[in-house]
Amino acid sequence: MEGGPDVIKMQQIGVDNTIATLGTALTREHLSLLKRYHAKLCFLPDADAPGIEAVMKNGRLAMQEGFRVLVKEIPPTEDGKKQDADSYFTHKNQVEEVSNEDFVIWYARQVYDENKTDTAKSDAVRDICNIVVTEQDEYTRATLVEALAEKYGHKTLWKNAVNEAKKR
Repeated sequence: MEGGPDVIKMQQIGVDNTIATLGTALTREHLSLLKRYHAKLCFLPDADAPGIEAVMKNGRLAMQEGFRVLVKEIPPTEDGKKQDADSYFTHKNQVEEVSNEDFVIWYARQVYDENKTDTAKSDAVRDICNIVVTEQDEYTRATLVEALAEKYGHKTLWKNAVNEAKKR
């Protein structure tokens, strides 16, 4: 969650295991404390550019610290306005109905644009694969590469980029 009101709302509707990162304030020390309780994190950002950017930064950091990271996105309103968790969710079932997406796949959707230049796409693939290699489980890492190749094509490119990222 991004802010205190989001956490308060979640607890009011029965979702107790929530914390507020207060934007981009999440640190390695925070993650170390959280790791004592669970090895999986699910980010639920506000549906605006700062919320998305915070999850991109914090999700990467969490993966570097060994967490399994998921993202739930609150859909924008029909007129494209942002919604916060404290205004969107009214009951616990609604939270469960918003699907989880693996952070790597979610991140790829944010940075990879098929309409960009080959250089920009290559940079995005390199960036994404730098995150993929932080996944500690080999099977999960392979599954992520398969999913990325299926979604964006160029299976060999993704595998080669992951191999290069492992060397760094």
